[in-house]
Amino acid sequence: MSAQLITAAFFMEGMHAVKPGYDAVITAWGQGCIEMVDALVSYVSFSTMLCDAASLARDGIYPGVFDYEVSVPFGKWFGEYILINKDVPPRAEAQTWLINNVTAFFTQGLTGQNSEDVRVAINQLSL
Repeated sequence: MSAQLITAAFFMEGMHAVKPGYDAVITAWGQGCIEMVDALVSYVSFSTMLCDAASLARDGIYPGVFDYEVSVPFGKWFGEYILINKDVPPRAEAQTWLINNVTAFFTQGLTGQNSEDVRVAINQLSL
């Protein structure tokens, strides 16, 4: 539970990094702050599930700080999407973003079978 709460907090940190600001994102969406936060954090379980699977494939080795390198950018991407489209991203698009970025994070510096092991672990969850 703690990991999920931390990921949710970093999703929000990313949303707050959007220019011209968090309030602009809320205004662009126009459906309420709590509803927007709920829409964003609805991806926490999926994100942490991907992270756990990839971490297991790497024997618990993290090549950096997951929440700095994946969760914050996801929150920012999510907020920027709202600014441009006046709505949250489609679920499939958000999940694809997370799959691609969790994969990129955990395959940093890996080649060959080690990289493939991470991809397989993530793809098994996302099918």
